[in-house]
Amino acid sequence: MGSLKFRKFAGVMDNFEVLSVVAGRHLIIGTGETRLRQRGFIFFTMKSKFLIAITIVINNCSYSQTNLIPNYSFENYDTCDVFQGFSVLTDWTNPSVMGTPDYYNVCEGTIPCAAGCVYYQYPHTGNAFVGIECQIYLTSNYREYVQAQLANQLITNQCYYVEFHTNKANSDKYAVNNIGAYISDTAITSFWDTCLNFIPQILLPGNPVITDTVNWVKVYGVYQAIGGENYITIGNFQNYANTTIQVFDAASPYDEAYYYIDDVSMYEIQDANAGIDTTICTNDTAHIGATNYDGVGYEWQPTIGLSNAAIGNPTATPTHTTTYILTQTTPCSITTDTITVTVCLDVGLNQLGIINEELGIYPNPSSGEFSIATKYKVLSVKIKNIIGEEIKIINSTAFDLTDVSKGIYFAEIKTNKGIVNRKIIKE
Repeated sequence: MGSLKFRKFAGVMDNFEVLSVVAGRHLIIGTGETRLRQRGFIFFTMKSKFLIAITIVINNCSYSQTNLIPNYSFENYDTCDVFQGFSVLTDWTNPSVMGTPDYYNVCEGTIPCAAGCVYYQYPHTGNAFVGIECQIYLTSNYREYVQAQLANQLITNQCYYVEFHTNKANSDKYAVNNIGAYISDTAITSFWDTCLNFIPQILLPGNPVITDTVNWVKVYGVYQAIGGENYITIGNFQNYANTTIQVFDAASPYDEAYYYIDDVSMYEIQDANAGIDTTICTNDTAHIGATNYDGVGYEWQPTIGLSNAAIGNPTATPTHTTTYILTQTTPCSITTDTITVTVCLDVGLNQLGIINEELGIYPNPSSGEFSIATKYKVLSVKIKNIIGEEIKIINSTAFDLTDVSKGIYFAEIKTNKGIVNRKIIKE
């Protein structure tokens, strides 16, 4: 199927300015004649499309991480030219020569209203997104894809969080499933516009038909790298026989399933990070943890005082000083980390902060003998294991743990000015 594309320019509509619009286009083969379906004033494509938005996102990340997807939100382009379409987009390519993915940007007037509002959508973020055809007619294998080279090659046996957002074009007849991402070591190239015969590693859990034409749908997953992967490709990798095709609007003249894509992300999943030990006053709340990836298992112990013990970054409102243990589970590893939330009782927060800064335990790590250095009077020291069980009570500034196993422990030090908690390591 050849391709000629067209774009439409619109004026002012419903009290807001509608910029020029990319229209989905298609050659419709009728009975004995070929008709060009009009979705705009200026034609220059032969097919209509589904629009897809891809986003790999890391939610609530408290430390810096690098998104391995360049131009992840499709904001960067060479020239804002409505007639050049997808070719102006930087860092992204079309892996099938005969396929014709589309580029939509506020600068060229294709957002929010395209082809007389046959297509209508705002970006998930920013000013741009792309669109691809995921099914044409009931028995066609015509497909479109978008592809990008990663910023770095993937590391063997390292897990990565991958995410993108997608949304179905509002006026098309069909909706489909199988919209996913394939991660490969080399670029995929094909002359033909049929489905690429690869198995995507990232699909929406359960692989449902995506029917939402208003809200962006997040497609996400965790990928364990073989090593050396360097490309990501997005689209429908199944033929029509293995695609669930749902009639979304039987009255629509547009026999296709076209999807938008926006905000593609890929992040290396680091070890569990419970956060930095912190101090709060009674009834205050602390934010603990760092990232929260869909598809990653999180378990906090104890659960008391937590807003949600099954996410990576809950809030904590303990009534007394508590050490929380985070266990993070991925296909690659199970890692743990701890954080102590100190609840000040006897003194104000500012004064307790001073005590925290002026109290130390040395040496740390140690093979067993520890000493507390502080100008304040030490009343008692409670030694607890990683799950909060009390194993020793000491009434001096020196204590010996040679009789306990190697590992991480916590010293709850009660002074004449307040309680301070310290993490100690027995080697």
